[in-house]
Amino acid sequence: MSLLVTTAKDKAGSSGYADSRRFLDLAHTAGPPLRVDSLTLDHGGHNFSTWNAELPRALSWLTQRLPAPTPAG
Repeated sequence: MSLLVTTAKDKAGSSGYADSRRFLDLAHTAGPPLRVDSLTLDHGGHNFSTWNAELPRALSWLTQRLPAPTPAG
């Protein structure tokens, strides 16, 4: 199982940077079959600007984990 955790260093609260770091530390300790990567921005939020900054790296991460397509039939 592969997970991508996205966060920002200026994010506070229960889903903030500190909690994301704790989750990542625990997930890395758990080891296989769990595989966790992170994408951390300096500034973020739930807005188009943040998602726009994350999207290229998130899509690159995703394409590295999807199996290659196979021909039908």
